[in-house]
Amino acid sequence: MSAPVGIGTIEAPLPPKWKPENERLLYKYQLYAKRFEPSTVDAMFASIRHFEKFNAGKPFFFPKTKLVSIYREWLCEPEAENGGKALSRSTVGHRASHIKAFLKWLVQQDGYRKLNGSLCDYVILSKSQTAKALQPPPRDIPSDDEVQQVLAAMPQKFRTQRRDRAIVAASFLFGTRADNTASLRIGDVDCVARKVSVDATKVRVKNSKSQTICWFLIGDLFEKINRFDKRYGRPVDGADHNCAARFYKA
Repeated sequence: MSAPVGIGTIEAPLPPKWKPENERLLYKYQLYAKRFEPSTVDAMFASIRHFEKFNAGKPFFFPKTKLVSIYREWLCEPEAENGGKALSRSTVGHRASHIKAFLKWLVQQDGYRKLNGSLCDYVILSKSQTAKALQPPPRDIPSDDEVQQVLAAMPQKFRTQRRDRAIVAASFLFGTRADNTASLRIGDVDCVARKVSVDATKVRVKNSKSQTICWFLIGDLFEKINRFDKRYGRPVDGADHNCAARFYKA
């Protein structure tokens, strides 16, 4: 037998697991948040759902300063869903920042203007609370010699192999992310001045931030690999004509 749906002769319909007023409000906030990157929007709504879960799914009409303050403390406590461990410092900081931005927007919306205008300030983390958050484990960063060993072991017979080798060397030489490196164009790299111009309108870059990068002084091998062969006008099969596929080994 199926569960009642709250219609017909049922006197006490079961309450929904979600609040329609919250969903309508979050739809409005989603429209407002379109100015951010999709990955940022996903993180923002994950934080809001986290706050909503803490508030037992209650409508956003009645958050008080005490509730927000308790949430700030709870944010730094161990969670069962996280294996009984506290969230990482980065996660705690981002969630607090997202909830602060949401509450700041919330108190300006029709029907919510009676809320305390300083609600967003009650979610700001103190230094001691930030210290409670789990410290991320140290990352293993390859040394210059280790990267050179990787490059020496990579095949370089075909142009696609030399392209892949160049992308590895360029990422280490420029200090750019893999997606950033792969979308660089020939004109972005100045081999004489040893600079890379990252134009956010053309290159896939985090936070759409344009910048000029100076090469790291880590040896001639990386520079030799990342010279360009302008004699070849043909891109690698299936690759963009202006992408890093035209890197070649000197």
